[in-house]
Amino acid sequence: YSVPFRYVGQKVKVKETLDQHIEVYDEYECIAKHPLLKGQLRYHAQLEHYKGLNVTTSGLATRHTQPDALEVERRSLQVYEQLEGSES
Repeated sequence: YSVPFRYVGQKVKVKETLDQHIEVYDEYECIAKHPLLKGQLRYHAQLEHYKGLNVTTSGLATRHTQPDALEVERRSLQVYEQLEGSES
């Protein structure tokens, strides 16, 4: 069962309700509710639990960052010219 991504790695409490649902709680509130799955191993996820994450081309999820917050390494074009010269 999925929970909002900000709870990854945190301890939560899981409760089965009388109406055949699973409820997941942090310390104070219900953070997720899913229908109880029976039978073979299954996975139930709510897409809204993943909003705010970006998935990289490698399939890894990362927190969303603003483009202006990214640091880009700056280097002289001479570095590339030297690399081209070393291949020949």
